Amino acid sequence: MNRKSLFTFFGITFGLAWILFTLPVLVKNDPDPTRYLVVMQICFALAMWAPGIGAIVATRFVEGKPILKTLRLNTLGPKRYYLMAWLLPALLTVATLGVSLLLGTATYDETYAIVRESLANIPAGTPVPDPQTLIV
Repeated sequence: MNRKSLFTFFGITFGLAWILFTLPVLVKNDPDPTRYLVVMQICFALAMWAPGIGAIVATRFVEGKPILKTLRLNTLGPKRYYLMAWLLPALLTVATLGVSLLLGTATYDETYAIVRESLANIPAGTPVPDPQTLIV
């Protein structure tokens, strides 16, 4: 790998990510509080693509090599690793909950009393985001 492609990768990756991570600051004081949340979620989600975009640009346009073969996007490898990446966090969460309940460091509350209490303490007139906003 040559230095030019490496600097291109890092420049695009960090430059694009930092720009996208700081863009929500421009709308932080907007009168509509949901606008800030939407802009922040969209910019943060797009910033996660910065390393991939940097790799594609450095590979294709700086080195002039084919993207799929050079970045090995056409070979996935053993599927068990993908299965573990999807299921292991959920299994660890359930295991942690089980151990916490068994040791008595947590209690199971089927009435969601803490959530109900938190919702009851919200000041009147506080805007609640639309369901579409929460999905984004």
